[in-house]
Amino acid sequence: RDVEGVIRNEDFKGEIKGEFRYEAEGRALTGRVESLADLHLLIPLLQTWDMPFAIELIERFSFTQAPRCESEFRRTYGAADAFHMQTRFSFENGTYRGVPVKRSDGQVVMDFSPTNSTVQADPVMIVRPEGTIKGAFTVDGERRTVSVDAESSIDIKALSRLTGVLTNGVLDSFTFDGPVRVEARGHTTYNDYSDTDLNVDVEGRKVAWGPLVAE
Repeated sequence: RDVEGVIRNEDFKGEIKGEFRYEAEGRALTGRVESLADLHLLIPLLQTWDMPFAIELIERFSFTQAPRCESEFRRTYGAADAFHMQTRFSFENGTYRGVPVKRSDGQVVMDFSPTNSTVQADPVMIVRPEGTIKGAFTVDGERRTVSVDAESSIDIKALSRLTGVLTNGVLDSFTFDGPVRVEARGHTTYNDYSDTDLNVDVEGRKVAWGPLVAE
């Protein structure tokens, strides 16, 4: 069935169009959707589908302009309960984890089941006034890990907040007053760093550790 219309709640409004089909034999709902809508409009649906990790990720965002998305998804029910979605997205002037983002675009693949909760952004580009992030990120909600293969020229403390890596105060004694380039590959748990295999190369100017300054 083809659908086109406006969705809204007390706080948000958006436009969607697409097609949906229910396969009775496989107990699966499939669809293709184009939207210009704030992602927070999805939260009631995700609550119904019992996807707390997806809700947690959406709540990290705020938007001054609605993101544009093109998505394909499949939701199966019963013993094979699972959700898979692939989305191309773009937005301007938003925040993630409280960090302002000028522009971002890329592709996101989400997979949720009783034993799996993963979100993979690959490729993704994030633009801030001082620089850009390009690469791939995977967040595993079951293992509470983030995997990264990316290059960045943004403020390193903003990068830390965006990724949820090294947010335990380890960067507090450093200051970065010049341009910084970071290459990061590997993974780490983002709550206690108990499972970490992460290589980070940092190249910068006017980097200080306490009273020690490197030009």
